[in-house]
Amino acid sequence: MKRILVILYLLPFLMLAQYESKLDSLNRVFEETDVIEEKAEAKVRMVDIYLSIDRQKAKEGIEYVLALGIREDCIRCKALGHYYYGHYYSYEGNIKKSIDHYQKAAALSLEAGDIYLHRKSKAWMAQDYVSDKQYEKARNILNDLIDEVENDDDKTGIEDNYFLLAIIDYERGFLNRAIENYINVEKNIQPDNPYADVYRFKVYNNIAQCYRELKKYQSSLDYVDTGLAMAQKMKDTFNVMNLLLNKGITEIAMDSSQIGTKHLKDTYTYFLAIGDKNFQASSALFLGIGYRKQDSLQRSNTFLDSAEKIYMEMGDSLGLAETLSAKAINNLILGRNEMALEQSDRAYGLIRHREFTPIQIEVLGNHLEALLENGDLEGAVPLFRVKDSLEAILTDRMEAEKFYELETKYQTEKKEQEISLLSAQNQLSEQRRKNQQYLYAGILALFLALAGILFLGYRNKLRTADKMKELDALKSRFFANVSHEFRTPLSLIKSPVQQLKASSDGAASRQLDLIDANADRMLELVDQLLELSKIEGGHMGIILKRGNIPSFLNALVEPFVFQAKEEDIPFEVDTDVSEALHYFDRDILTKIVVNLLSNAFKYRESGPVTFTSKVINNKLGLEISNFNSQVQEKELEKFFERFYQREGTSVGFGIGLALVKDLVTLCEGTVHAHLDKGRVVISAEMPLKKDLKNAVVIEESMVPGSITDVRTIDVEKDGMPVLLIADDHPDIRAVLRDIFKNEFTIVESGDGEQAFELAQKEIPDIIISDVMMPKMDGYALVQQLKEDELTASVPVILLTAKAGDEAHLKGLHIQADGYLTKPFNHEIVKATVAQLLQERKKLQERYSRELILRPVDIAVNTADERFIQRLETVMEIELTNPDFSTDDFASQMNLSRMQLHRKLKSLLGVSATEFVRNERLKAAAELLKNPELSVAEVAYSSGFNEVTYFSKCFKEVYGLSPSAFRKKD
Repeated sequence: MKRILVILYLLPFLMLAQYESKLDSLNRVFEETDVIEEKAEAKVRMVDIYLSIDRQKAKEGIEYVLALGIREDCIRCKALGHYYYGHYYSYEGNIKKSIDHYQKAAALSLEAGDIYLHRKSKAWMAQDYVSDKQYEKARNILNDLIDEVENDDDKTGIEDNYFLLAIIDYERGFLNRAIENYINVEKNIQPDNPYADVYRFKVYNNIAQCYRELKKYQSSLDYVDTGLAMAQKMKDTFNVMNLLLNKGITEIAMDSSQIGTKHLKDTYTYFLAIGDKNFQASSALFLGIGYRKQDSLQRSNTFLDSAEKIYMEMGDSLGLAETLSAKAINNLILGRNEMALEQSDRAYGLIRHREFTPIQIEVLGNHLEALLENGDLEGAVPLFRVKDSLEAILTDRMEAEKFYELETKYQTEKKEQEISLLSAQNQLSEQRRKNQQYLYAGILALFLALAGILFLGYRNKLRTADKMKELDALKSRFFANVSHEFRTPLSLIKSPVQQLKASSDGAASRQLDLIDANADRMLELVDQLLELSKIEGGHMGIILKRGNIPSFLNALVEPFVFQAKEEDIPFEVDTDVSEALHYFDRDILTKIVVNLLSNAFKYRESGPVTFTSKVINNKLGLEISNFNSQVQEKELEKFFERFYQREGTSVGFGIGLALVKDLVTLCEGTVHAHLDKGRVVISAEMPLKKDLKNAVVIEESMVPGSITDVRTIDVEKDGMPVLLIADDHPDIRAVLRDIFKNEFTIVESGDGEQAFELAQKEIPDIIISDVMMPKMDGYALVQQLKEDELTASVPVILLTAKAGDEAHLKGLHIQADGYLTKPFNHEIVKATVAQLLQERKKLQERYSRELILRPVDIAVNTADERFIQRLETVMEIELTNPDFSTDDFASQMNLSRMQLHRKLKSLLGVSATEFVRNERLKAAAELLKNPELSVAEVAYSSGFNEVTYFSKCFKEVYGLSPSAFRKKD
């Protein structure tokens, strides 16, 4: 039924003459007062009037109040300005901006101590959320306001909050709950509210409407009559007619159409005279329905034509849908089946994509009747499923309270039964346990005695050896334990420091930066201590994998190149250019190179920092140097001692170089330092062989992955997932390619624009992108990918040399799925990729299951939701077409065949062929419920050319042949 709810925040406007008189009075107050808040108050009251007659003057007044608040530092003035800006944008229909200003007004008014303005701002925010159909956000705000007001002596506005909650419940079909909230409105009407009686009869009117839709017609009429008596007593003609309109609709619904049409003719004449098109259209619509029930179809069509014209002028799609649906029923009665189908199809099209409302069920039911009368069984079958789903939603919402009561009772009884059963079982088994206890005690005593004798004998033999091992491990355990204990207090230092940094500036900020940097340094030392304890305890293993060392080293050095540019430090890098592959431990080599370069940058006085690497005779040679005039020859041999401190100074070298020495020694290499004309040079050499002590060699199959910038992938034949690597550094791409070449088909790009084009063309399974790239950086690339319909579901990992929290937060804010810093751990990169793909696979499995099991809703992002809606539109049209191919499918989706295949695989885990087949099988399963149709007829009606192929596909999906499925059903 057509809804005629009234939102109480919008009150009638004054007449123009009253406006002018009021404006003159307010302007005198504004001119005469010098009190800032009084000026602001007078101005916004003028704004309140201008909003109805001159929006531009209203906006100028709001801007004046905001400027006044800023100039005079008046917080309440700023709150008033934002509050009325919210009103301004509500009038303009810009809900997003109005909500933003109401939020600011709520915060500022709370700061100013104006609780009433704070509550009004929150209430209007909820009102706009209701207008924008964002019901959950509105409900949360209203519940918070109600809780707040309930605990306050001043209950002003609480009735408005309950009224809005009732409207939300009605709009979403929770009719019982809507009635409960309307009753709360009446209970909480404040004695000093000048509109108390208006509230009451409007509440009665809306409760009557809820009861009508629950088909409790007598209760509906009782509430209407109560409201009518009040409105007539107040001589409020408008609301008398409003209530009569509701009464007439109810009388027609309960088949008292002659009485109902009499009331509706009165309301139609009245609302036509005053120019209220909304209520005039409602009167005309139900007059049409009433006259149809009296078999007066000519009169019925006359009023329905009037309603259609008004709703089209108003742009009210819901009212227009209900009117067209009613006209379709008239034409069915007159035998004009084709015209009826055209009208019902238009009506259904207007409401099919709206959020759920009970009107959808009525319109859809009439559309199904028109389809069946026109013999379109195939078009009706999928809509029966939609109607069933809508009716199930309505039933669930109307019976939710009963369900919860029954569920609570059931759970209570179940728990009582379980307690009784457990008690009985305990009594029966108690004696058995007592008997067994004696046996177990005897066996245990015998076992302990025997074990004690054996233990004492064995301990005496091993005591000396154990003592030596304990002494050897004591130092390592000490370092490990202390390191672990440091982590918690360091974390507790960093967290408040970072919070203080966000709200500090100047000297305080610099001091906090110093604290934060040194906390990071201590965490680094803790990690190094843990590594040393692992080495000394013999727990550090060597994992050798085959790879290209120059490419790997170039990737490690890149963050230091970035650091050198930022700090304006000369940095010279000289690495071999070679395609040769060697066995080496990536984690150990990373720790060695990073520690050596970190020290070189830290203790440099002037001149360049240099890094050189060469592979000669299967040995890796590293050389790092910087200029430091303070270092003497005799100190060089102590560089690799832990916490070495130079004499007469506070300069120390920590444990980084000690860790480097232990790691190089673990790999059977050597490291030493020497001076060369003022340069401090540290050289390391390590063998590149497979037979290192305690080494584990991981052999990787050398199946080449595909690498090209422009290659087109044959997705029908290529079984491996597709990885897109976007990085302007060729060596980084080479390292990532080496990591993933055996598991992925790899596509590469050197800039962001080309990466986006490749992503649209190939639709990869996952993307790894650098942040700093030419033409388009990584942040912009992620944003475009997430907004594009083809690539929105593709996970993206950002890889960058920027290690700060700010860069990390920016990556997360633009919806990057992962964020890793260089130099990166290969295993962490692989694990991150695997985890993201596994999460995507779980979603695909769920989507795939739901496609087979009749999904109702699939929660995806906005771009994917648009894509799925287009899929459904195409399938509704082509479902029964046996010649509908994947090429046709791709063409109608405006995609290439490969793009459609990759998108469906990425989003739903099925190919285009499987998707079409599943949709046809769902339709077939519904048709099999009709015993009058043979299996062959069902097969052909579902778009299958051959009955045998249909039976084979059906059994694969449902586990039963069509005949067996029909019998089981």
